[in-house]
Amino acid sequence: MSTTVSRYDHEAEKARKNPSLARAGSLVAGTFVILGILDAISTNWALEAGAYEVNGFMRYLQEKLGALWFIPKMMLQALVATMIVWSPNKPTIFIMALTCCWTASVVISNFLIADFLTFNL
Repeated sequence: MSTTVSRYDHEAEKARKNPSLARAGSLVAGTFVILGILDAISTNWALEAGAYEVNGFMRYLQEKLGALWFIPKMMLQALVATMIVWSPNKPTIFIMALTCCWTASVVISNFLIADFLTFNL
């Protein structure tokens, strides 16, 4: 094992042993997964209402996988959440908290678009 990997593994273990960091990492990881689920739900509603997917990669998955497009998305969400719990260091928690804020704004936007297209057209 390289010294860089060994050092990172040691730092991750140390962070997991810190109760505050471990709780914060679990909270951010759980929030990230919940927001991923809400994103898939709100995206599906918006698409059914007539919206289109802006993210090219997600649009590709939707075209290739149909109704199952959300499975790779959720697998990636779960992988990232696992990484957060495995290494709940301050920079990771901060970056992922910002990512959760951004994802929440996407979810809200999806719901607003879906609501508008469903009830106002």
